[in-house]
Amino acid sequence: MPDTASTWSSEPRSPLAELTDARVGEAIGWRYAYLAAQAGLSLALYIGLAMVLPASAFAICAVALGSLVAVQVVADFGFSQAAVAALPNPATVGPALPRLVLEAGIARLVLAGAVVALAGSCALALAFPPSARMAVVAIGPASALAVVVAGVDGILRAHGRFRRPVLLVGASRLGGLPAIGVAVATGDAEATCAAISAGILLGSTPALLELRRHWRAADGRAAVRPLLRVAAPLGASNLCILASARVNTIVLGSTASIASAAVFESAWRVFQVGQYALGAAATAVAPFVAAGISDPEARGTLLRRRLRRTALVMAVGGSAVGAAIVLMRHPIADVVAAGEPDAVARSLVLLAPALPISLLLLLATVTLSASSRRDRTWVLRAYAAGASVNVLALLGLAGSSPDVAGAAASALGLCVTLAVLAPRCKGMLAEVRTG
Repeated sequence: MPDTASTWSSEPRSPLAELTDARVGEAIGWRYAYLAAQAGLSLALYIGLAMVLPASAFAICAVALGSLVAVQVVADFGFSQAAVAALPNPATVGPALPRLVLEAGIARLVLAGAVVALAGSCALALAFPPSARMAVVAIGPASALAVVVAGVDGILRAHGRFRRPVLLVGASRLGGLPAIGVAVATGDAEATCAAISAGILLGSTPALLELRRHWRAADGRAAVRPLLRVAAPLGASNLCILASARVNTIVLGSTASIASAAVFESAWRVFQVGQYALGAAATAVAPFVAAGISDPEARGTLLRRRLRRTALVMAVGGSAVGAAIVLMRHPIADVVAAGEPDAVARSLVLLAPALPISLLLLLATVTLSASSRRDRTWVLRAYAAGASVNVLALLGLAGSSPDVAGAAASALGLCVTLAVLAPRCKGMLAEVRTG
């Protein structure tokens, strides 16, 4: 097949023309499998550590795992999203560049992001009390590898290779599970985090080889700057997303207590399972949304229909899952919290009703990110507004109600973000209809 690189996977790579509507079901199915592997194995590790570690050591591990996600978001800086937005719709990059050059450029940016993740973990450790610093440093390599897996996932999905990312993320996350045995043997947070990173390094070897092949397929230096222009608004939006929720673990750990940070992290892990369970539909259609926007005359009607159906699934399904979380909050909290399950249950009452809002927000973000630079800037502004509200609310509540401050502030920030983003999403669809 022309304009493709040789890879070690037997799964065929599909050009833009093969990202047809007939493959949407396949994409959604594999995306659910991807997020099930990602969220399920991460939650299994989290619950396993909660069951075997002393409460104080688990709280440190919880904060370290929260920092892993935060550092990954910062270091990725929208590169994985740029792959999904740019490869099916190269016009969004600007100057015409061969597909292989774009892929090689993304591979360069992803590797640079992994290096930033290593350095970022060391820097972030200084924000925590001394008891948690070495654990945050030890989890750094896992953060870097998460950037690699996400970047490879974006490149592969842009080619219609939906199965391969499931295998890659599964191998990576499975590598961390043996750390539960280290936790049993040592009861030590630092040793456990080091074991998580070592296992994930071994499990991420296939993803590293895949990235290497894309890097070597062409000279991607010419694509780096144009791709950075695509990724910059997305990366800045991700920073605001981080400031809308995941930063709460860091802020609470540095200003309130490690225990209150662990409470929010436990509640957020449960909330995130709901996001993954239903948000797969939104992320799965991302390359098809980009393809539809690039050819509105041929695909505009199907694009609008698909977005309406997906939005209905997000709203109804999110409400149902959120209600189930509220009803089951006490047994859920008993499983995910090594200490203070009542505080986790109270946090779930505040977070769970915001689940449909976060899912609709995800769909709006995917849609606008594939549209134009103006719309990506709009996404950035919306998340900046939500992040500002979240941080202000968190700082206001951390002193009086630290156990629920993170959940309350995050739910409020999500509502504000969607309120800012929804009008532009409606306007963009109207433009597709008339265009």
